Amino acid sequence: MGALLVSTAFAQEYEDLKALYIDGKYDKLVDKAEKYTKKEKTQNDPLPYLYMAKGLFKISLDAKWVADEHGKEVYGNAEMDALNKFVMYKKKDKGNVYRDIADPFMAELKGQLYEETQNYYETKVHKKVVGNMKKIQKIEPQNPGVLLLKGLSEYGVANKAEGKKNVADAVNMIKAIKSIEDFSKEDQGLLEYSLMAYTNFLLEQKDFSGAKSAIALGYQWFKGDEHKDYDALYNKVTNG
Repeated sequence: MGALLVSTAFAQEYEDLKALYIDGKYDKLVDKAEKYTKKEKTQNDPLPYLYMAKGLFKISLDAKWVADEHGKEVYGNAEMDALNKFVMYKKKDKGNVYRDIADPFMAELKGQLYEETQNYYETKVHKKVVGNMKKIQKIEPQNPGVLLLKGLSEYGVANKAEGKKNVADAVNMIKAIKSIEDFSKEDQGLLEYSLMAYTNFLLEQKDFSGAKSAIALGYQWFKGDEHKDYDALYNKVTNG
């Protein structure tokens, strides 16, 4: 009943925004959606924020949108802006009415963001890792892979107390997981990566017992041919 009432309240389906997205006119989509967010009658409707996020994300994937012909930056921070708009969308769509549109988009956005974040972690750009993970936490505060990787990078920016707390909280979350079947493919991948990163972090600290416990946390889910790297690390840590 609640969702039905919310759906009725959001009766406008914004076909104009949908058409601009389908046609690939992402700059016009962002401008038009933004106008809806500033109008009194539509400023609380979720869809304009969602379409702004979708448009900004597409812009972030193509260099032609980032700067104009004179090199002037136009959408230089489009990916983070997309995530910010998605956070605003989630606040507006409390009944999760538009999840059929939002969920596939969030999966796509996560996939891109997680890949970038892992590259930042590998190259020790820990400030970027912390920033990206904080953005995801605004949407999913109980995401264990996000919290674990953030915690490891808090150590990297000399914020040991916060890092220690994040890692401990993430480990407790992971221990409480019964199944990861409901996790998206992207979140499963990040959890696997984060556990390997945590294990390697402990190995660097020469905490071999801790590393063995860390890699064991996910072995029930991440083993076999599809998880060769995790398998290899598990065997290295447990069998020497």
